Amino acid sequence: MLGLLPRRAQALLAANAVNSFGAGLVMPFLLVYFGDVRGLDIRTGPAAIAITGLCSFCSGLVWGHLLDKFSYRIVMPVVMVIAGVGTSLYAVADRPWTALAVAALYGLGMGGVGTVTKTMFATVVPKEHRTLTFGLEFTLFNAFVGIGVLVGGLVAAGTLRSYQLLYVGDGLSFLITAVAFLVLLPKSAQPSRPQAAGDPDAPKPSYRTVLATPALALALLGMLLCATVSLSQFQSALPGYVTVNGAVTPRGISVAFVANVVVIVLAQFLLMPRLTKVRRSTLISASGVLSAASWACVYFAGLTSGTAAVVTLVAGVAIFSVAEVIVIPVVAALINGLVTDEVRGRTNALFSFVISGGMILGPLLTTALLDVDHGRVLIVVLAIGSLLVPLAGLRLRRSLTDEHDLPEAKAEAGSEAENATGTEAAPQGEPAAATA
Repeated sequence: MLGLLPRRAQALLAANAVNSFGAGLVMPFLLVYFGDVRGLDIRTGPAAIAITGLCSFCSGLVWGHLLDKFSYRIVMPVVMVIAGVGTSLYAVADRPWTALAVAALYGLGMGGVGTVTKTMFATVVPKEHRTLTFGLEFTLFNAFVGIGVLVGGLVAAGTLRSYQLLYVGDGLSFLITAVAFLVLLPKSAQPSRPQAAGDPDAPKPSYRTVLATPALALALLGMLLCATVSLSQFQSALPGYVTVNGAVTPRGISVAFVANVVVIVLAQFLLMPRLTKVRRSTLISASGVLSAASWACVYFAGLTSGTAAVVTLVAGVAIFSVAEVIVIPVVAALINGLVTDEVRGRTNALFSFVISGGMILGPLLTTALLDVDHGRVLIVVLAIGSLLVPLAGLRLRRSLTDEHDLPEAKAEAGSEAENATGTEAAPQGEPAAATA
């Protein structure tokens, strides 16, 4: 699979994996670090996590605007340095106010990391390979975060120095990734502007012009639904429901989480290459159906106990993982194919924004419904919500041309025509502007 991508894209994926490994080093430990190691108030850890999420959510759209205004060779190092310095400063945060200030700085940088990364990949990789690239990015992220968690667990010995080492290591991973990106990225990375090309009537790039594209707005709406009723619920509704009903022990839940990572990696390498000739709108619809099926399994897992509950839960998680592998890279590739470089930063910022929004709305929904009928109403609502995604996919199908719905198949057809005629097929350009 990697062999299909340009070497620069392969190297960028490897550099991004280093950053993912760093994130895994510290991912499970913030509450333990502040509560048990630093001896701070037990509310400090959750408050720091909340502030990081809030600052990331609020700063994301700003980073998207800056990416369209300046070269990402300028914006990317700034984002990575802010995030890297932020996480490193956790090593010296010994008071609640310093912990919260560090969390804010870290969140400010993290708000741009995903946007910058996706914008770079979409620019460097040919559009017919974007789905594959975003899929590999997602898979490598999960795999290397998992490896980082394992290494972090081995390093964390309960001492202050061991945890400080982990946070400094995470910070260094951002700086190493930033240097690698600067070396690997093309030097001509300044987005073009229609006004600069002599067209005074061209619309000024903005978030409004991005959302004026009906297909793009529909794709983002579908992603928001997925994030709210599926992605965000993996760490809230799923463990909450089976725990409230006493169906699965914490060890059983940990088995399900391991299954999630394993299925994601296997699905990316075994399943996704076989789906390149399937319409993207169809794949988005299929992800909603799979999500509903996974909630059905979780529902029945909560009605049983012991081995039967664990097996049913793992089956639901496996189905959920396949849906997750499908929807995230497909939507990311789709929206990047619908816009030009002048608004690509804003587009990827909106992608991150709707996922973050879903990650906020989802737990709020769980909080409101988990106590109703032992969580059964919650799971039914999530299953019904998942079935709204295919409706968005069907509507999206009518808004897309084959060029955007089946880019891999069209590229393959163009290659076959070139081989048959012995002439070079004309390249297919991106749309002229991100407007209706």
